[in-house]
Amino acid sequence: MYRGKYIFGFLCFCAVCVILLSGALVSASPISPVLFNGPAPGARSHSLGNAGIALFADPFSSFYNPAALCYIYASFLLLDFHYEGTPENDTPFNLPRFFGMTPVYFSAINHAGGITWHPCFRRTDEEVRRFFSSEYGETLFVNTVHEYRGDEFFFTMTTLSTETLENPFNTPLFGINIKYYLTQLAESEVTRTRTAPVDATSNIDTGNGFGLDIGFAYAGESFVVGIAIKDIFSRVWWSDYDTDVIPVKAGAGISLLLSERFIFSTDMRYDNWYKRTGIYSGVEVNFLSSKTPKTKHIPVGEPKQKNYAKQGSIIRLGTKLDDVKQLSDIIYTFGYGYTFSRLAVEIALMGDSEFIKNKCFSSQISFLVLY
Repeated sequence: MYRGKYIFGFLCFCAVCVILLSGALVSASPISPVLFNGPAPGARSHSLGNAGIALFADPFSSFYNPAALCYIYASFLLLDFHYEGTPENDTPFNLPRFFGMTPVYFSAINHAGGITWHPCFRRTDEEVRRFFSSEYGETLFVNTVHEYRGDEFFFTMTTLSTETLENPFNTPLFGINIKYYLTQLAESEVTRTRTAPVDATSNIDTGNGFGLDIGFAYAGESFVVGIAIKDIFSRVWWSDYDTDVIPVKAGAGISLLLSERFIFSTDMRYDNWYKRTGIYSGVEVNFLSSKTPKTKHIPVGEPKQKNYAKQGSIIRLGTKLDDVKQLSDIIYTFGYGYTFSRLAVEIALMGDSEFIKNKCFSSQISFLVLY
């Protein structure tokens, strides 16, 4: 009975998504809608070429596909940081740095759901225009400065929020993110001649937005498949600007559990703003070994009923291609993870062929704390 309701709801959401994908998107405020996506989190996903829709036992699934959150076995605190290693040492999101690293994701999560804060952007843009004024008889210069920031907060719920399943395998699972955006925009404009200002204006506005992500996941004995649709109905409303529409993204993924130690994962995702399809793939090899814990602490990622821990290292390799029509823009990724007791640390390095030659890797580091 419950399964039928979830399937019906999922089909309705898919129909809505098709309608939205066929519509035109506009940017009403000076903020580009792409910035509302924010930086992608999760060092494990980044090291697998940014695949994440069908990853098994990954707490960062709350961002990529909330339904896959059903496959984690414990409750986690997630802290995620990014470092941009490009020559400009900057990102489009311009988030504040601490000791060179940018905090991008904070979450308290378990298999039933959780809450997340995702900083999206902190930017300052300046534009200079000029025009000839018949009133002053000379060329005037208009300096416009925009300072804006945005944060995304979302509440995740999965099938396991309302049902108790002893075994989540061979069962269709669903999840949603209910999202809230808090944004601020300050605009100042100074009109001047070559020697002195002649006019100045300023304005500060606050935007509030809401949106929805939905996801589906299904796991067999040796595979996991997933479908995710992000930012359905996502809008930001302003007092002094028209409504911003956040672009819809849709994708599907599959992970193959080829052996106890070897996993292959790949996503295909479509971005409606750029009108492009990307492919994200990676392989994971673990060197985990079973170890009887000396304490009663539940190890990271282990079912509560088990009395042993799997601790050790994990190696990952991947490739990321945001547009299948631009093969020269491929990004190569490498990752390392170590799991022990109540803490896991994941590190990812990313860069294209030129960045690799110049040793300008971008990096991601994630801390997963069991609580």
